[in-house]
Amino acid sequence: MKRTLFPLLLILACAPSLSAQDAKSFGLAGCGTATVVDAFAVHWNPAALAVRGQHIRNAAPSAGFSASDSTNIGMPVLDYTGHKAALAGTDPVRRVTLYQGLFAVQHRGYALGVLQEDACHLEANQSALDLIEARRTGTLSAGDSFMPDRSERRVKARHVLLGAGKSVPLGGSIPFFAVGGSIKYTLGTLNEETLTRGSFVAGTSDGLVSSHFRADRGKGISYDAGIMAKLSSSFQAGCVWENVNSKVTWDGVIETLRHDPSTGSPEVASVLEEEWTIALPRAVRVGLVLMPEGKDIQLIAESRHTERKTRWRFALERSYPRQKASVRLGLLKDPATDKTDVTLGGGWFTRKLDVNAALLTRKFPAVLNSQSVGGALSATYIF
Repeated sequence: MKRTLFPLLLILACAPSLSAQDAKSFGLAGCGTATVVDAFAVHWNPAALAVRGQHIRNAAPSAGFSASDSTNIGMPVLDYTGHKAALAGTDPVRRVTLYQGLFAVQHRGYALGVLQEDACHLEANQSALDLIEARRTGTLSAGDSFMPDRSERRVKARHVLLGAGKSVPLGGSIPFFAVGGSIKYTLGTLNEETLTRGSFVAGTSDGLVSSHFRADRGKGISYDAGIMAKLSSSFQAGCVWENVNSKVTWDGVIETLRHDPSTGSPEVASVLEEEWTIALPRAVRVGLVLMPEGKDIQLIAESRHTERKTRWRFALERSYPRQKASVRLGLLKDPATDKTDVTLGGGWFTRKLDVNAALLTRKFPAVLNSQSVGGALSATYIF
């Protein structure tokens, strides 16, 4: 059987506070649409590949890795456990984790990259957590009543990206303008979702029913298009249309799980093989960069527009050319908690090498006690 599903699955599974593979954009709170001009631009904005393209005669590889973890319970995310979440009193409990790595190589205005990502989204009400705790501790008694509402989604995929950017002379008062596009071939290795929703009374004849979707194989193609413009000596902007045309097909199984009335333990009641198609969510990203003359400072703002909402983030970068260093500060809203997260970053650069590091937190300097924690490392070398 073949189905076409609304992209809700991937929207929820891939909705972290910060999605950035390179440490520069990570330190800028994910503002990469108008700031990233190395091989990482194959992901952020393919038009930006034209910025340095004319100067790269051989190859310029870039590699980066990032990780982030956030929750809305009133305790450090690094101490998160199901038992502590059940005691927190937060309703619903949310946790979002994301791991990403990108390796890309640029030659002139072209780039080829491989993006690996692993995203997980958990949301559960207190009744669902109480039922899990009662099962775990063996304290479930006849007559105990629960109204669980729990969803857990995880997606693992590898994306092969091929992008190109080309400058277009416009003359007049616009110093630089470029257009670009990229093709993204997705190879999914895991797409899993468990939904538990309804009522459960221990000892009754009617057990709670859950559903479990799992696919270990998926593939598809999507397209991005972008523009990059330097409108004056102190102002530049970028815009990207993500997933203009997208379709990813997964082959897997849908299991119906019936919970034992006495123990609450889930047992497989039926299995159905399925093929379903998911369209990656469309979005429009707009980045703006203000560079006051003679200040070595960049003031950055970026928005991401989807069918559901618009999210803004803001950042500042200060360069020190004599020291060949830069520092960064960013602010963004965490969708899991609707609280403001802070990013801090720094870099060291030469004519051929650019190395960056960044971190994400909600508490400073007590970073490890934050409800949001993350970090990134990346480097670019020009041969």
